Amino acid sequence: MKKIILLLFFTSGSILSFAQHCPFDGGSAIVVCLKNPEGKIITDTAYHIFLTEIKNPRADSCTYAKGLLNIPFGVVQKTLVEKYSGTWTIWAAKRIQECSFNKIGYSAVVIDQAETDCMVKNGNDFSYYPRLFEIRIFKNKILEKVQPIKETDIYALCTNYGGWSRIIPLDIVIKK
Repeated sequence: MKKIILLLFFTSGSILSFAQHCPFDGGSAIVVCLKNPEGKIITDTAYHIFLTEIKNPRADSCTYAKGLLNIPFGVVQKTLVEKYSGTWTIWAAKRIQECSFNKIGYSAVVIDQAETDCMVKNGNDFSYYPRLFEIRIFKNKILEKVQPIKETDIYALCTNYGGWSRIIPLDIVIKK
């Protein structure tokens, strides 16, 4: 009987270990860099960047992330590496080392599965509806620019898709 119990314990443990292979499952990132018309990186702290959800008639029905989203971008170290504590931070600190955007002037936002897709309760399951976003840039609280983004500008953080060096920051030119 002990052997059967041990066998069941180890078998169920190994099956469950495949459920989530890294802390980044379901997480996605968008990285941006503001530049002037000459291509120089803008580091002026008067600029504030937001990932803003648009055109979602189901926004109030979304589970876990209700309403139209408006998420601030921030310094890569804070918003990507230190987003969550524990295993996330340890793994992210290693992966960010390979990235070209791991420096001053780049901003990031991380969204989870419920922010990437509007998850509407459907019986015992969910229906998933992709959310549409744009980037809004403010200077001194005045809207300076709206930058549309495509689905391909949003990068899954799961390492099954490859290293984070595949993340290409969006260069957004701000005219003075």
